Amino acid sequence: MEGEKPISLREIAQIAGVSVATVSRVIHKNGRFSKETEARVREVIERYHYSPDITAQSMRTKRIPAVGILYPDLANQHLAEIVVDLEERFFDLGYATFICGTRGNAAREEAYIQLLRQHKVSGLIFLFGARVDHRAEIGPLPKVYIGRTPSYLQDLDDRTVVIETDHVHSGYMAANHLLERGCRRILFPTRRPLATNLLQGREKGFSRALIEHGIENPEAYMVIVNGFKEEHGYRSAKEWIEKGLDFDGICANNDRFAIGCMRALIEGGISIPEQVRVLGHDDTLFARYNLKRLSSIRDPLESFCDLAIDSLVSMMEGQTPEQNHYVLQGRVIRRETT
Repeated sequence: MEGEKPISLREIAQIAGVSVATVSRVIHKNGRFSKETEARVREVIERYHYSPDITAQSMRTKRIPAVGILYPDLANQHLAEIVVDLEERFFDLGYATFICGTRGNAAREEAYIQLLRQHKVSGLIFLFGARVDHRAEIGPLPKVYIGRTPSYLQDLDDRTVVIETDHVHSGYMAANHLLERGCRRILFPTRRPLATNLLQGREKGFSRALIEHGIENPEAYMVIVNGFKEEHGYRSAKEWIEKGLDFDGICANNDRFAIGCMRALIEGGISIPEQVRVLGHDDTLFARYNLKRLSSIRDPLESFCDLAIDSLVSMMEGQTPEQNHYVLQGRVIRRETT
């Protein structure tokens, strides 16, 4: 009826007994949901004549219904999948998105934050951390961090949500998979100094798995590299081969590095997986459609997006999120390289 307050997505979800992310999937006709769930959600939408009202929302909040998404590198197909999914689903919920590539550069990140504030966006999503401590500038603006917790973020308030993978479990699971396949001399490419809790966690899990299998001094199998792109994997593996390093497994921190390693191994006449088993991380298209399909750790991307949408929409509608910190676990996708 005229004069009534329009129903919100959160209210639709509550009446239908589902999450905001499920409402998004039903509207977008994308993702997994039962016919019963779809019918229930659509019945509520029709009953309350729901339609995203951008003008009304903007007038109420003094902000435009838009979300800023900051990501370090869209060449990383793992991140690209998340960004595309978020953009599509926010669009169908009536939110525009500003997609900002920081290239892992603190100055670019700071400039984008200033720009997004000037445009009065309703909320922010940071993919895989943030280099700048921007809390004083952003204030109460709702924000979600996907992938890892920034090092400076110790206490979470009711306008902040972190959704990350259990990095210790990822490292442990990866090493265990290679150990169970018979590997005993597994190289773990890493960086120094350890700048992120992602690498710290994976190193810890990797070390624990090796020790449990009776392999002492796991630090001896950690090899320092200059980066994690294909060229870094290729150059690193060529160097290991030329130095005569004795190894039968590579536990890479992403698929791109793993595929670079595979090329160097093949050029060096080393057969995969007979002589060396290779495991990546992220389960990207590179892993799935490489000539020799790469085994990889797959993070729960759909859950990342579900929780991010649920949490951010809830905060943008002035409500307190159900949880401030989510820690999810990935799984091993075994293919030809292990």
